[in-house]
Amino acid sequence: MSHTLVLDKGQKNGVARDMSAITPKGLTGKISNVTESYAKLLLLTDINFSAAVRLQESRNEGIMSGTGSRKVILKYIPYEEEIKVGDIVITSGLDQLFPPGIPVGSYQRLTNRGQATSSI
Repeated sequence: MSHTLVLDKGQKNGVARDMSAITPKGLTGKISNVTESYAKLLLLTDINFSAAVRLQESRNEGIMSGTGSRKVILKYIPYEEEIKVGDIVITSGLDQLFPPGIPVGSYQRLTNRGQATSSI
């Protein structure tokens, strides 16, 4: 299932491929395709979406990936790292795509060894 939106703005409005889409609540996705008059926004819940992130408090870094549902997965955080429910997840900037410090969501629960679910 694709999680994309079609926007009525395009190149003539200054929109470019790989631009970040940010709302007052945080990261929403990125521009995946753009023409002169419209653009496609790939939402962070899409299975093809990922971003380099870090836990705001502990500064541990990982990758946030879409699942194709309303949740995202936080990967590659060390298993021994204590993560608390409600911990804020932000972009790290290490992927050189998203600026550092953009809120992505908050930690909700551990789903299996080495993966956590983040709420958006």
